[in-house]
Amino acid sequence: MTNITLEMVDELIEKTGVSYEEAKRMLQENDGDVNAVIQRLMSQEHEKQYSTDAIDEVLSKIKETIEKGSAARLVVKKDDKVVLNIPAVFGFVGLMAPFLTAAGLGGIILTGHEIKIENKDGSVIDVNQMIDKAAEKVKESGEDLYEKAKAAKKEAADKVDDVSEDLERSFEDLKDDLEDRAEDIKDDVEKL
Repeated sequence: MTNITLEMVDELIEKTGVSYEEAKRMLQENDGDVNAVIQRLMSQEHEKQYSTDAIDEVLSKIKETIEKGSAARLVVKKDDKVVLNIPAVFGFVGLMAPFLTAAGLGGIILTGHEIKIENKDGSVIDVNQMIDKAAEKVKESGEDLYEKAKAAKKEAADKVDDVSEDLERSFEDLKDDLEDRAEDIKDDVEKL
């Protein structure tokens, strides 16, 4: 196991803003690899954003359906047992306000509840299915973003290698040129 230094902890705190304890713990978990910790934190942040984006997308579709006036009732079930059944005539928009937030909807889904909106035309909107589809789209976007970032990282590493090789050649050429000039000066001095 790598010895975690104060410099490593300070670098991680500076780059990410995590606490001292978090920085030390994460560095220990990642064998002192500051870059691995940063990538892990970025990945976790993306996952949080993706799940929030998926729920926000579903919420806007639910609210749009309710605002259009096409919704007839809202049904929430758990284990095939109806927990909540609110007809639109009772104005379930006001009653559902706490649930029509990312936290409320996420909590309902995470606890195994099914949410459906029955429309006046008899069609049913399965909110759980909407969230699954939205989350899959967001996940695919995240995977695509990850692949693009990985490709950009490789491209940057390749460019660094190219620049490094160019600099080495330039320094070698300069060294050879200086050695030739020094030899010429030495020859000129000997002739004197």
